[in-house]
Amino acid sequence: TLYYLSAGYLDQDGIIRKRNFTRGGVRLNITSQLSERVSISSRLFASRAVQNGSAPSDGTTSRNYGKSVVGSTLINFPTVSVYNEDGTYSNPKLYSFTVPDIENPVAFVNEILDKNTTNRFQGVVEGKIKLIKGLSNTARVSADNLERRADTYFPKILPQISSGFGQGTLETFTMFN
Repeated sequence: TLYYLSAGYLDQDGIIRKRNFTRGGVRLNITSQLSERVSISSRLFASRAVQNGSAPSDGTTSRNYGKSVVGSTLINFPTVSVYNEDGTYSNPKLYSFTVPDIENPVAFVNEILDKNTTNRFQGVVEGKIKLIKGLSNTARVSADNLERRADTYFPKILPQISSGFGQGTLETFTMFN
């Protein structure tokens, strides 16, 4: 019997505070020679990835330019305070010529949820029979299961993106082959 086991883990911080990516995976390969003519083997792989993003601009009116962390940071005036005297987030739209879709970039970083989770399992089991010298027959069964979940939430304290109401979405995708 031959076997191979490996595991990997990645934990990477993004360039924007509170944004990161983590991924872990395990792989197992096993091959057994049951007799001189018959062998069986399996290859299994499982992984999980979690991305905490920053809800980037998607080019639509719901999340455009100043309605993203990077866009708001680039458009915002450096003379506008991040917080009001009472500790609440300031409104970066202090001037009539300010871009209409701008949000407070610090509020954006601290308050939004943009989390994507992916789970995947792949497996193959095969049996091999040597019929005669130089000729064999192999039968394989495989499976691939993919599950994705996207959680997004924009609180009402981000008025340009949430229209004064908290907005959240939950999207799931599942595929099995």
